[in-house]
Amino acid sequence: MPIGEKPIKTPPAPTFELTALDVEKGAPVLPLDRLQIMSAPEWEVFTSEFVSYLDKDYDSVTLCGGGGDMGRDVIAKFATGWDNFQCKHYKEKLSIADVAAELGKLVYYTWKKEYTLPRKYRFVTPKGCSAPCMAIFTKKSRIQGEIIKRWDKVCKNKITSKESILLEGDLLEYLKIIDFSFVDEMSSLELVKMHARTPYHTSRFGSYHLKRPVVPTVAPTPVADNEKLYIGALLEAFSEADGAEYSFESIMESEYENILDRARINFFQR
Repeated sequence: MPIGEKPIKTPPAPTFELTALDVEKGAPVLPLDRLQIMSAPEWEVFTSEFVSYLDKDYDSVTLCGGGGDMGRDVIAKFATGWDNFQCKHYKEKLSIADVAAELGKLVYYTWKKEYTLPRKYRFVTPKGCSAPCMAIFTKKSRIQGEIIKRWDKVCKNKITSKESILLEGDLLEYLKIIDFSFVDEMSSLELVKMHARTPYHTSRFGSYHLKRPVVPTVAPTPVADNEKLYIGALLEAFSEADGAEYSFESIMESEYENILDRARINFFQR
């Protein structure tokens, strides 16, 4: 055998039997994996679905999305304010630059009084945050400085195509007084758990089904606890059939031995 090559071991036998559903649909796509393959528009709809059931106090949930949304994707309104859920379905994890770019829009449009600051601002992303990005959510006092540091690169010419937005004067002073403690991200597992509370969950993710274990072709030699009642009923039936008294040991030397063996195998195939 050439150096560096290793023989391939025979794969172990499957621990589960295929069901009709397995044959028809193939291997299921797990919920966390399904999040990754959604399109960006589908991701926004998915977000609006679970947000609608997130808080009983929401009066309305609106999917903005697209141009002209002024940095708002899914808006949830309640009596005294609103929450924003910012959908970011990127190929990579959320970065500090991504956060600064989106919050730059929030700073600018609230400074212009197009809308008020939200109660909560949540980044909704399937891949989660990069380590540096997670660090600023852990210490949110850093967010303000990151926006200022990155403004010229990710905000200045990207908030609107009509003009360059310079971070100076009243706008800069306004940014400096914002407490960004209302900003955070939502984990993928949290998203699935919340979506599971909605009536949209099964149609989007399918119904989860239990795997069927491989059934034994031979009944175990010792009697299992869960079959003792079943075997007792069989022994009573055999005794009633010919008027003899049978125990598990004595039945093995009788005409009923093969019948009992088949019955036990059937028991474990249920």
